[in-house]
Amino acid sequence: MDYVESLSLLNQDLKISTTVPILGAFTYDVVQIFVRNKMDVLELAPSAPAVLKTDGLLWFSYPSENSGLDTDINSKEGWESLLQAGWKPGEHFELDNQWACLRFEFHQR
Repeated sequence: MDYVESLSLLNQDLKISTTVPILGAFTYDVVQIFVRNKMDVLELAPSAPAVLKTDGLLWFSYPSENSGLDTDINSKEGWESLLQAGWKPGEHFELDNQWACLRFEFHQR
């Protein structure tokens, strides 16, 4: 069973998209974006707020330290573009042996 299938088992009414829909088509309670490096963060982060509900949760999943994947991000580094845009890091946990997750909340200045 893959990750998306396991999420669907948690809630059958869950609306899941593995691509960013046309802006304005849907908004989501939770957006989880998988990134491998800072460049992925720079490219993918700007699209998240457009599809995230105002009080929604934004999660970024990135290679964990023990994954063996080449990365330049961790729980404390690589998120500068999000921080500059007003996002603040929150909860952090290991999703599995390959991926870690970091939650972001938007704080208006």
